[in-house]
Amino acid sequence: MISRRDFLKLSALAAPGALTFNDVFAQADAISFGCPVPMSGPFAANGKFADMGMKLVLQKYGKVLARTPAT
Repeated sequence: MISRRDFLKLSALAAPGALTFNDVFAQADAISFGCPVPMSGPFAANGKFADMGMKLVLQKYGKVLARTPAT
């Protein structure tokens, strides 16, 4: 069993790393994401329209989470 003193030591060591971990993600210029839609099979028509809709929204609004999307 871990003692309270060891737990506090471990927490003190882990806290600075957890606080600076968010800075790594904040420096990305472009955000990339995908839309898992069917492109073959019986639902291919729905997948095509969903993909077209996603591209249309990106063209209209231009930013996602205050970042430009990757092309």
